[in-house]
Amino acid sequence: MKDTMYVSPAKITGKPAILVLALLAGVLLAGCTASSGPVGPVGPADPNAGGCGRLTITIGGSESRPEVESVSPLPGARTLYPAQSQLNRYEVSFSHPVESHAVVTVSPGTAETVDLLPGTWTITAKAFKTGEETAAALGSVTVAITAGGSFAENIILVPADGEGIFNYEVTVPGGLASAALVITQVSGDAPDGEAAAGETRALAAGMNTGTIELAAGYYLLNIRLTKGGEGSPEAGADTLSAGKTEVVHIYPGLTTGAAFTFTDDDVTNPPPPSPEPGSLSITIGENLAHEVTVTGYSGSIILSKTGANTALTLTAEGYSDVVWYVDGEATGVTGGSFTLDAASFDIRNHSVTFWGVRESGPGGPGIPYAKLIPFTVVLAGPTDTADPVIQIGATAGQEEITAAVAAAMEGKYPGMDPALGEVWQIRIAGRNLSAAGLAKLYAGIAAALPEGDISLDLSACPGTAVACAELSGTAAAQKVIRDRFVAITLSESVTTLTDGASAAKGAFARFTRLCRVNAPGLTTIGSYAFSGCEALTAITLGENPPVFGDLPFNGLENRTITLPVPAGKKEAYEAAYADQNWGGTNITVIIIEET
Repeated sequence: MKDTMYVSPAKITGKPAILVLALLAGVLLAGCTASSGPVGPVGPADPNAGGCGRLTITIGGSESRPEVESVSPLPGARTLYPAQSQLNRYEVSFSHPVESHAVVTVSPGTAETVDLLPGTWTITAKAFKTGEETAAALGSVTVAITAGGSFAENIILVPADGEGIFNYEVTVPGGLASAALVITQVSGDAPDGEAAAGETRALAAGMNTGTIELAAGYYLLNIRLTKGGEGSPEAGADTLSAGKTEVVHIYPGLTTGAAFTFTDDDVTNPPPPSPEPGSLSITIGENLAHEVTVTGYSGSIILSKTGANTALTLTAEGYSDVVWYVDGEATGVTGGSFTLDAASFDIRNHSVTFWGVRESGPGGPGIPYAKLIPFTVVLAGPTDTADPVIQIGATAGQEEITAAVAAAMEGKYPGMDPALGEVWQIRIAGRNLSAAGLAKLYAGIAAALPEGDISLDLSACPGTAVACAELSGTAAAQKVIRDRFVAITLSESVTTLTDGASAAKGAFARFTRLCRVNAPGLTTIGSYAFSGCEALTAITLGENPPVFGDLPFNGLENRTITLPVPAGKKEAYEAAYADQNWGGTNITVIIIEET
């Protein structure tokens, strides 16, 4: 899904607070000559003056709002704000039980210096929309001023009372069972999804635009699309879902907006890669720009109804007023930890959304944050039952391969009818890994298994190099075969993925649904190796960083690809790939150490 954000009249800069008032340290004063009341603005300190403390006031511009995380293939929730350009005046006022001071008008990025007599002052900052006399955002701080001192404080401006506007543009494909946009007011006091203000809008095929007037505050925006027949997934219904979750900040008199584009690909259930056993936990940190970290588990998050990996625990640190949502619905769990249990969900793709109010961190406390985390539920994970190793002769023909695979799988799955959501786990030994040998192997395995995705383990097959397998038949027939394979494991003896002469000739080029490759022995990854691998999420590598050829991820767009590496090797990998041209468009490569 490609998604963008917009706000009229200016583009969103994507930051965590509408404005920050920074009271920065100034020059030390010996004092000031005023016998009563503060003075200011003033120039440089007078060494003969006495009695005052000095405050240098600045209002931050774009640098006051740290960057929000970038869009990823599995986009997480972000925070939407009105454009800061809608505000044109910022005022700072000062309150003291006895003394007084005139209001100071401050421009973003311009410093003003104010001298205050000793005592406790309440300093209030306000931001105003063009032509308006009522503040759209405000905040205050109390500071104790001492003679000769310089002081630094931060004020976070939050929405004032009133009403603002949310504009949306959502494009959805046809053929959906339902599509809706729901915006629900939440706050630090009541983040449970029970709206004090909010609205639901049905979405039709094509472009949907609208304007919603809302009370100022914080909202959870949820877009949900469903497609498929009636009945439960266990009964065979192909019920698919997609969506987006955002936090929206509404300020009185200002406009916040967003645009999203969904395609047919977003409501096509992707195959889950093969899950691996391990301790499952997710920790959500305090930094807005963080990536969610999964420990003790490789690949995508997959929960199995039976056997291993039936539950997943998520923990949020540094947040208060926490609430967890699943598929856009509040779960009622409000603590710092939440456990996903596969027994509670249909067999399909889902998402869990974390909502919380930051207790500390960049920009100060009190800022709402949300994060959407996709996960998949399957009936039985492929690691639940041991699969036989299938011995294939080095020169066996395609028909021999088909017969051998069918016979081995018949023993595990009588009637050759795998359970819904299961991935065929095929382990091959003895096969020649030449281009011609692999072509027959891929085609023979696909022909033996009438349905279901395939995870192919070739770790018991000898060989040192893997090249593009030249499949026979029409382009459409070749695509059907390639699209069956979602995970491939190579032997440690395989050191090379051969250079591709073109984008279509890379070692795994055009395996459009290949999610994961495990290749611990690679030292060379040739040009165009993963060209067109649109679902690729992870390549597990060995002790030493392999050399990549040209454009290894050619044709990929907006992808985040993880490289799991052995413990202690992350630094070496990062150094090796500091200047690597990965090819594709907006490709992010993340190196993680396996535990």
